[in-house]
Amino acid sequence: MIYVATRTVDFRKRADGLALSAKERLGHDPMKGMAVVFRAKRLDRAKIVVWDGSGFVLYRKRLKGSAFNGLLLLRA
Repeated sequence: MIYVATRTVDFRKRADGLALSAKERLGHDPMKGMAVVFRAKRLDRAKIVVWDGSGFVLYRKRLKGSAFNGLLLLRA
């Protein structure tokens, strides 16, 4: 499963901090086999936290000259 956080998150957080935010704010534990997508205030950045069975994997993406407009659709 993939969950998308609808609120922005402090992008200084690393994998453990984002996983804790997912558990506290979304009620979902990434250690149970799900991916959680977070976005920054600037819509050109996103982070994805995934548990791979032995530790957290953190994916980070920054777009150049565009934004993650699709994430806005999920805010409703």
